[in-house]
Amino acid sequence: MGDTSPQSRLRALSSTARQRQERTMVLLAEQERLEQKPADVIARQISLKMDLIDVRRQLNGELAVHQIPDEILVDIFHLVRGVPGPTYRDDQNWLMLHSVCHHWREVLCSTTAFWRNIFMHRDFEWTRLCFSRSQNSLLSLYFIHGPLIIPDSALQSTFLPLSAPRVRSLSFVGSNPRIPGIVLHLLADTTTGIPALTSLSLHWPYEGKSMPIPEPVEHLVCQLQSLTLHVYAVPTAIVQCRHLRSLRLLNTTFPHTTLEQLLTMLCHNLLLEELVIQGSRKTDGLPHSHASFESSPVQYYHIPIAFTRLETLRLNSSRTFIQHMLGRFRFPQAIEVEVISDGHNVVPAGEGVLSQCLSLGRQSWVETLPVLSNATALSIDVDDDFWGCRMRATIPDTENPAVLSVEHMDVRSSSILPHVLRDIIRTFSAAPMSKISLEVGRGRAIDRSAAAETWASFFRAFPLLDTLSLIGPYTAAWSMWEGLLLACSAESVDASCCPRLRRLTIVEHYPNDFLTSARTLTARKLMIDTLEVRARRGQLLQSFNLKRLDRSRLLSGGPCQELTELVDSFAYNVGPDMPELKFQLWD
Repeated sequence: MGDTSPQSRLRALSSTARQRQERTMVLLAEQERLEQKPADVIARQISLKMDLIDVRRQLNGELAVHQIPDEILVDIFHLVRGVPGPTYRDDQNWLMLHSVCHHWREVLCSTTAFWRNIFMHRDFEWTRLCFSRSQNSLLSLYFIHGPLIIPDSALQSTFLPLSAPRVRSLSFVGSNPRIPGIVLHLLADTTTGIPALTSLSLHWPYEGKSMPIPEPVEHLVCQLQSLTLHVYAVPTAIVQCRHLRSLRLLNTTFPHTTLEQLLTMLCHNLLLEELVIQGSRKTDGLPHSHASFESSPVQYYHIPIAFTRLETLRLNSSRTFIQHMLGRFRFPQAIEVEVISDGHNVVPAGEGVLSQCLSLGRQSWVETLPVLSNATALSIDVDDDFWGCRMRATIPDTENPAVLSVEHMDVRSSSILPHVLRDIIRTFSAAPMSKISLEVGRGRAIDRSAAAETWASFFRAFPLLDTLSLIGPYTAAWSMWEGLLLACSAESVDASCCPRLRRLTIVEHYPNDFLTSARTLTARKLMIDTLEVRARRGQLLQSFNLKRLDRSRLLSGGPCQELTELVDSFAYNVGPDMPELKFQLWD
């Protein structure tokens, strides 16, 4: 019999417990070992991914696009980012550029030049990041539409005082009218001031009453190289500027600056590359916002002053200011030109509209604006009614068309057309003009006898003319045919009488009874006679497009019969080999 004493039973229970504990320890160790395996797999997976990323970066580094120097990449990134403006947002472009590859992200984050354009309407953290990554580079600060999200305390204690020595450019676009003054005071009141500031832009989007200029601008304007004001009054201290490269005064007023002071200031800034001066246009007969300049007598100088670097010239001001500018200065390098004059209280006499309102005295347009001498195409638009007109001359064959325009011209003579033709001759006769388009309002009939001789001079002035388009009352076309016939019928006909004229487009506006009256026979015969004279000299048309607006189209027989006879006349006198011949009648 076995030992059944209490001691034996206790030893048996202790042995069983030890065995259970040993098995438990073994199982726990196995559990820990198995649980560690996924972690090892994950670590191995992460390690493999990092190795893969490393290899991909090395492969990317071998691509040609990554051989571009970082400086050029930054320039490309700036172009992708866009130009700051009232509706500018750069969020998506930033995310897009950061997400392309590791190399681009490193370039973006490490290049201070890419962080120096700071838009202060962004959140606090983003603004702080921009200031931090810009390091010691010069800054351009933009305050665009909407309230500032940055706390005032951060502006006053952190951003503006610390960055004042580095601020190169300030732009306020449609922001709260109080913000420019507050920001400029915070920057200017520091111990260092704003010594690097060279560009300032104040743009108020609502036209009307002129905005007062912030007081600190008066102390800063003399150090600027670029100044843009929109609706703000021009500061008095502008006369002290000596380093301007760009001056844009849009819908501004000159409350404390005379015309002579303004012109003198321009004389001291001959390195200007861009000059834009535009006064606000008034309606209901009110004077131009620069009308205060009208009292200054125009002076012409024997030795004009030249802006040798100026490429952009845009003037929209009072007649006197335009005349002073064109009489005193020359713009030999200007390629973007717009000159618009107010023509109130000016009635054209013997001169043309442009010649009288944009008077050049003894100088020619080619001397003042050589860009006009290179024009090959010209478009003239005369919005003519009983009380006045608006004339706009455009050179459309350049990337940035040159424009000469006169607004609100008082014309109470019988015809504006002779004045317009004189302008074309005087302004553009030195240019190799091959295409001219002329549209005259149909407010009144045209004095043919006064216009025919001017048309003859017009055709003699442009020997390279190939294409002519004329839109206007029927008397405009009638006088054109008379002038062309007069020029071609002269005793000595040489190359000066438009020998290359091959394409004609005529759009005529007729009174209600014209096509049914005897005058139609005279007009048609004049046209055919003129073309016959040119045909005998071998000057045949290649394209002729005649459109007639006739409100009497429903009258029986007249219009249809007239057009039928006209087509027959062309077929007989010009010949059937004309590539393009169109006659259209519409109401």
